[in-house]
This record gives sequence, structure tokens and C-alpha cells, in this order.
Amino acid sequence: MYTYDLEQDPLTSTGEISDESGVSVYPNPFREMVTVKTDNISLRSVIITDFTGKTVKQLNQGVLSDVVKWDGKDNSGNKLPAGIYFCILQGEHNTIVKKIIKK
Repeated sequence: MYTYDLEQDPLTSTGEISDESGVSVYPNPFREMVTVKTDNISLRSVIITDFTGKTVKQLNQGVLSDVVKWDGKDNSGNKLPAGIYFCILQGEHNTIVKKIIKK
């Protein structure tokens, strides 16, 4: 028998979801602000791209804290439309990509 946990589905859950990568993205989907939290990952940069791969926001450069917030705006401060975005977390030794859905 197949079961599906809606609490862990990023399309239906508004809670914090973490996986084996040690990265939590919440709430996801989001309207105004999304939080990206890492566990034991030394971040060098966080880049937000749209679904075509175009960089829309460079959140920080250099060593970052373990919590980063994105307000859904691009580098020019313009509010971005609803859609699918990707958060690229670049660490010292690895890169992790997380899908973010903006309502």
C-alpha cells in the first residue's frame, strides 16, 4: 500500500522541512518572506535563480550565518512574481540547491 505524507510535501506544508542535506526552507511556498536555515554548513554565498537559471538575487557574499532570509525581491528591489525559484547555497566544499515556491 502506498501512503503519502502531506505534512512533508513542499506544496502543501507551511512548516519547516529539512532533509539529509541539513537545509530547511520555510515556509515553502511563501508570500512575503522565506527563511533558509542550515545545520553545520559554512556558507560562502546564497544565490536565488528563476526557473530559467537567471540569477535574480545574490543574498550575501563571504561567510554567512546559518539563517538567511529572502523577501522575494530581486537585486534592484523589485518584487518578483509568483513562481518557482531555486536557492543555490554554496559552501566551502559543496553546493546545495533547494526549490522555493513563491505564491
